[in-house]
Amino acid sequence: MVAAAILVLVAIFSIVKCATGNEDSSDDSTGTDQTTSSSSSSNSVVVPEGGVTYDGVVFTLSQQSDGLWTVVGGRRRQQPRTVFGVDGTPFSLLIYNNVLVVPEDNADGTWDVAAYMLGSDSLPTLVTDSDGDTVSGSGEITAAVLNESTVHVTDSTGATTDVCRLSRDGFYGDEASFFD
Repeated sequence: MVAAAILVLVAIFSIVKCATGNEDSSDDSTGTDQTTSSSSSSNSVVVPEGGVTYDGVVFTLSQQSDGLWTVVGGRRRQQPRTVFGVDGTPFSLLIYNNVLVVPEDNADGTWDVAAYMLGSDSLPTLVTDSDGDTVSGSGEITAAVLNESTVHVTDSTGATTDVCRLSRDGFYGDEASFFD
């Protein structure tokens, strides 16, 4: 029980500590890497056809009747259930191994990235840098790409931000991996 609690705390801590950076090191993980690479000048939501899959569960984005967006997931013959909600308007849904990543545009003209580690009993969180500040930018997201294990977000100001790197078991910043 104590070990499980420690694992959950480490997972939450590592997600929160995801740092911006421009690492060029390679990731030798062999897990699921399903990406959406898209450019758009409109507010359309980009999800791979059929969603993204982890451990037999298909995840996609769903807009609720109240206008709020959620990530939903379910097995082939099951009714999808809500996994977590996002505060803004999602640009896309990405997955790397067991981490769902949702780059999203906010009503105040900024963007940020929500993340959730599947199977960890952790809460979804906004990705933060090593100082604990939310990784964000100005304008709307025009492209979100998962290149190997790094999430690259380009916005309408022309800036491209390397949001974080993903390992087999979660996020890590430029100073060290919390899991490897």
